[in-house]
Amino acid sequence: MEPDADIEDGDEVSPVTTTGDTNDANDGTVDDADASQEADEMLSDTDDTTTPDAGAAAPMTDDSASMDAPSGEMFITMQEQNEVSANTYIGQSLYNMEDESIGSITDLIFSDDGGARTAVVGVGGFLGIGQKDVGVNFDMITIEQQPDSTDVRLVIEATREDLENAPEFMDLDDQASEQDAEMAPATDTGGAMDPATAPAPAPAQ
Repeated sequence: MEPDADIEDGDEVSPVTTTGDTNDANDGTVDDADASQEADEMLSDTDDTTTPDAGAAAPMTDDSASMDAPSGEMFITMQEQNEVSANTYIGQSLYNMEDESIGSITDLIFSDDGGARTAVVGVGGFLGIGQKDVGVNFDMITIEQQPDSTDVRLVIEATREDLENAPEFMDLDDQASEQDAEMAPATDTGGAMDPATAPAPAPAQ
């Protein structure tokens, strides 16, 4: 194709662009802007998902250890008016309704909830020798305040004969000792051989 005759040599020729090329360039710019906007929206969604809400409830934790912990204060400074010392019972004489001493309390047995369940009463004997321990329902013992005194008396509706004829009380140590005694003979004779079935000794040479 020959150059236009109207253009003389030496004249500067401006570059010519087509409308189609301009549209393609603009379309590319728009596509880049849309992609950038989509990326910003994706980042915003990610932030909403991973960032905890300030008003959201805190995750639940296992509070079983704190629930099992004992309640109240650790140190107690004084005895309340409605509380009774164990020394009020242990070592004290037990009286019947005729005001006769029928034994002495040697121990108190408590249940796992902290309440006294059994009063162990030593009956008979002399100075502790030959004495038998009897378990008495703690609720059967009443405390009587002595007139014009701070002393108390422990009373039960029973006689000395009732306590002496009652079965002997066995604590956990006594029960374990009895079980060991019952198992001891079987252990000692386990390897022994009945003499009737033992082989006769060999004759002397």
